Amino acid sequence: MAIDIIGDTGVSGLTTARLAKRLGMSEPNLYRHFNNKEAILSAVIDDIGAVIMDKAAFISGQDISPEENWKILWPATSAKSSKEAASRGFFFLRTCMCGTRC
Repeated sequence: MAIDIIGDTGVSGLTTARLAKRLGMSEPNLYRHFNNKEAILSAVIDDIGAVIMDKAAFISGQDISPEENWKILWPATSAKSSKEAASRGFFFLRTCMCGTRC
């Protein structure tokens, strides 16, 4: 959910109140799991890193060009504009982080 908020509003739009509401929990309950916004951002970064590592592991055994490997690892690079790239990048991360196979 945090990555969705960041994708919609940017990092500055990620607040504990907004995240708690999106998760359907109280803000004090959210603080039982995370000490502060920085801890939430750290978890998001860890999740992104895990997605990238999973993609890297997948492409390491493929017999395709380095360019195709990069497109699999980060599909936003084939976008035509920076806005489209950002949209594709966040879609990629949201999809992967939701547990569906990318």
